[in-house]
Amino acid sequence: MGNEVNFVGLKNLTDHESSLIRKVSETEFEKVSRHMRDARLKLAVKTINSDGNARNYELTAMLDSPDARFEASNSGWNLSVVLHELFNSIHNQAKKRLKMKD
Repeated sequence: MGNEVNFVGLKNLTDHESSLIRKVSETEFEKVSRHMRDARLKLAVKTINSDGNARNYELTAMLDSPDARFEASNSGWNLSVVLHELFNSIHNQAKKRLKMKD
């Protein structure tokens, strides 16, 4: 097997939004998955109130491996902030459970 990243719900986003999600997710996934074997990340993206100019984003991440499973959700109006807070939560869970140094 190997490390995998799967995305759900990117079809409803603009190209800029989906590329931001892919870039940040793959970078953050690399950081955490170094300490796990056969890690898989599933990131689900949902937009709420997308009729107007502003969008409310709801993100859910599930990081799964034979060693451990971590899950986090976050929502907000700024996609970049929501994404970074989501991975910060996953990273903190992994640090506690796997006793990672950084």
